[in-house]
Amino acid sequence: MSFGSLVRKALPHEDAGDVLKVLSRHGIVRRIPSRRVQLLAYTLSALEGIIDTCHANLTTRDSKQQLGQVQRLVIAERFDMSRIAEYDAYARRSVHAMLAKHDAWLKRREINGPIRGNGRVGYVGVGIFGFKAR
Repeated sequence: MSFGSLVRKALPHEDAGDVLKVLSRHGIVRRIPSRRVQLLAYTLSALEGIIDTCHANLTTRDSKQQLGQVQRLVIAERFDMSRIAEYDAYARRSVHAMLAKHDAWLKRREINGPIRGNGRVGYVGVGIFGFKAR
C-alpha cells in the first residue's frame, strides 16, 4: 500500500503531502533512498491507540463499551521551564516503575498456545508520553 493510499483511507479529506510533512517533522516517518516512506510501527500503534481511546471517550456514553480504554491527562499550564530536566528525570523514573508492573501483568496473561473455545486474541497495552509546547 502506498503512503498516499494509506492517507486517503485514514484521512480522506487531507492532502498526503501535508500529512507527510507533519509526520516527518515529528520523526514518525522518514524517506529512504528508494523514495519510499518508512513508518515506525510502534509509534503508529501508539497513535492509533490514543486516537481510538479519545474517539471512544468522545462518542460512547456506555462505559462497558470502553473497556480497556483509559485516558487521563495532567498538565501544568504555567510550568517553570528551567525545571524541565528535573521533571524529565522524575517522569522517567516513575513511568519506568509503572510500565514494568503493567508489562509483567500483561505478559502473565498472554496466550502462548492455541486459543480455546470462543477465545479471541487482541493487541492491548498502555503507553505514557510526556509533552511540552513548542
